[in-house]
Amino acid sequence: MCIMSDSKLLIENICNDMASGNWDKHWAEDAYMIRPSGNPLTLEQNNLMRASNDIVITKEEMVKINSVEIMGDVATACFTVHQMFNYKGTENNDISVVLAIFKKIDNVWKMITGSRSQGRSPDVEMPSFP
Repeated sequence: MCIMSDSKLLIENICNDMASGNWDKHWAEDAYMIRPSGNPLTLEQNNLMRASNDIVITKEEMVKINSVEIMGDVATACFTVHQMFNYKGTENNDISVVLAIFKKIDNVWKMITGSRSQGRSPDVEMPSFP
């Protein structure tokens, strides 16, 4: 197997792990996600939010990896996730698209920035990627 294929498989495994709720271990220092509101979310803020009593997460899973592109020590990944959670008493059942930018730091792929789309109901047509 070539190095690029190994890296692509590794990025796909990281995306699957993130989609299942293990976001924090894949964030680089000083990384952030752009929330649907447009505001950045740091790793510390993400961990505080997840530890808060305001949110109860009942489901986090990968729907589909839409693309992975690797350019040396930088990679992009676009994937669709399904998350079900209660936030301050409001039930959410969201399909969202995540775009993550990774950089190989000390030979480990870490997310350096990313964004998450606004959630949509699983009952509406899924996003389609070429």
